[in-house]
Amino acid sequence: MAIRKIVFDMEGTILGHELEEIHFEAFRLAAAAVGVFFDPDNIVADMASKIPNAIGGGDRTNCEGIWRLSSRQTSVEEIMRLKKSLYGDMVERLESIAPRPGFLEVFEAIRRLGLKVAIASLTPRNQAEVLLERSGVGKLFKGHPVLLEDFGGKAKPAPDVYLEAARRLGIRPDEQFVFEDSPSGVKAAHAAGSPVIAMPIFTFPENLAKLREAGALKIFFSWEEVNIVQLLRELNS
Repeated sequence: MAIRKIVFDMEGTILGHELEEIHFEAFRLAAAAVGVFFDPDNIVADMASKIPNAIGGGDRTNCEGIWRLSSRQTSVEEIMRLKKSLYGDMVERLESIAPRPGFLEVFEAIRRLGLKVAIASLTPRNQAEVLLERSGVGKLFKGHPVLLEDFGGKAKPAPDVYLEAARRLGIRPDEQFVFEDSPSGVKAAHAAGSPVIAMPIFTFPENLAKLREAGALKIFFSWEEVNIVQLLRELNS
């Protein structure tokens, strides 16, 4: 196997805890508005126990799950609109958005190796543009990221986002190496045929077990743990 390209999921993987926590708080509030209640002190684990692929599955997956748990007197689209509005308001109030510690150093090491890099994410384009600009991450990548609108909108664990990332640069999926933070994202990369490393935000035991089951080759809890040269040597051997 010869790795020619590194692909990163964006929210959770590159951009860290604050955004993921805001996502799930917005889901919790939108759910409460339709009579569905998640534990406010343990939102992520509670949602993940009740909605398949809740971590990394995207807005529609979770809003459909909330709708199924509700009395169904409203629509999935109405729940999604409320969630997106709540999320947008909370992001706007953030003083800053920054990459996870150590990411910039790993990215620079990848660039020195001369490998291609790309973002592949379920984030909608209008939302992604705000996050990429405010964090400064957008300046690191040439070309456009692969986002929700670019591959038919099929949510992870469907492999579409990573198949599209490979197609754009004319390489085979097994020639790209993926960093992901969620079990559904790891499944998506694995289903595409791409080797994948997990970089989870949420480290409760059930989530870590799901990452291993999904096919993660390794699990790192911080970019500061990542030795990209060693990882590539192992993958290319």
